Amino acid sequence: MALVAYMPKSFGGTIASPYRSNSSFAEETQSRMPALDLEYLLMPVFRKAEDDLKRMRGLSKNWDTYGAEPPTTETIAHALKLLIRLQREAFTPTRIVPSSEGGVAVFFTRGGRYADIEFLNTGEVLAVTYTGKAEPDVWEITGEPLEPDIRRIRNHLTA
Repeated sequence: MALVAYMPKSFGGTIASPYRSNSSFAEETQSRMPALDLEYLLMPVFRKAEDDLKRMRGLSKNWDTYGAEPPTTETIAHALKLLIRLQREAFTPTRIVPSSEGGVAVFFTRGGRYADIEFLNTGEVLAVTYTGKAEPDVWEITGEPLEPDIRRIRNHLTA
């Protein structure tokens, strides 16, 4: 069964498949993302994360009282793209929050194992895995696809 994401009229009223592997879906989503007045693109289990992304649109500079920049529209769009990929993999994040570094952080926890992917407003994408007090494993994600990084995080969490 193929899943589809119903896009509202503000997105052209089209139906887009998160399974489409070409870049047109991502480009179309990003090009229309500035309005961000979307209905749900994701299945119910991912809707809290999607709602959290929507709320980030309203953050202003210094939202954390330490001078943090709010996530940019482009950064939010990249995080939404990740959520669509995670949905395809049936890999639900634990939490999605604005980053104090300026961006969006997507967290995963399973037992005592932790991981996150952080989309920074600078365009950098960082990932980290760690367990307890052990030294974290940090790497930069460059380019596409994200699937090897998602697999690396999933493997860490299920080890």
